Amino acid sequence: MIRNSRNRVSGIGLAVALAIVALVVPTIALAATITVDSIPGDGWVNSPDNTGGGSVEIVDSPEAGLGDQSLALTVASDADAAGIARPIVAPLSDLESGSWMTYVTGDSGQTVSEPASLKFAIYREGGVDGFTSMVVELAYNGGVTEDAWQTTDLDADATVWQTTDDNGFCNQDTRCLFSEFKTQYPDAVIAGLTVGIGTGIPAITSYVDGIEFTVRGESNTWDFELAAAPTPTPTTPPVGGGGTVTLPPTDLSSPATAPSSIKGQEALVVLGVLLAVVIVATSWRPARRRG
Repeated sequence: MIRNSRNRVSGIGLAVALAIVALVVPTIALAATITVDSIPGDGWVNSPDNTGGGSVEIVDSPEAGLGDQSLALTVASDADAAGIARPIVAPLSDLESGSWMTYVTGDSGQTVSEPASLKFAIYREGGVDGFTSMVVELAYNGGVTEDAWQTTDLDADATVWQTTDDNGFCNQDTRCLFSEFKTQYPDAVIAGLTVGIGTGIPAITSYVDGIEFTVRGESNTWDFELAAAPTPTPTTPPVGGGGTVTLPPTDLSSPATAPSSIKGQEALVVLGVLLAVVIVATSWRPARRRG
């Protein structure tokens, strides 16, 4: 389908990055359905592979799917890439299944290349050895339909391929089942996940939603929806001769104002840097799909 470069990265730097990510990202634990109303948000950041002509935005969907909004991935030319990424630190054997929803228009003239793909950064031998990216594409798993939401499953029978050749096993030409990939690399470790569209596709907007995966029996589903507009706060009416009365807080034991709690978004700046290290080897730089 799409070709990807094979960038390398320092093993020592990755080992440090993975250790830090494992310590500072408790949101990696899977358990629920999560509404994401902005990027960065809820552990997702802009992919470090995004180009100047690539953009990521939560918008009204062209057709209702999981909700009324979804994540729009837009590229301005065939030299651009757009996607989101998040760290995942877990043995590949613990990744049981996953799925994601895509919607494409076919306006690029390369319909099979338009849907967002899943791309797992993996070390086949554990630690920081044997880097590859395991790619899951709709085109190899049921085919692409224009102007309709489609759900693609990552299960034991899903077709996958890897970007780094290993004596011809499960490359883009040979491909393999997800179950076969896990059997081939029993010690493999996942470092991160990118969901996006790569270079080689003419200007297009592609939509994605409902990204889900299950690890050790626990699942998360990410639903991309715009935040509801805040309810206007009524103003205090004038009192007496036109002056305005400022009411004190009802609970005098609490200060009138207090810092808001940190929701984890502040840490995304740090995570973005870590992702650039952890996932930079997953560079989304494919050539055009071969006919």
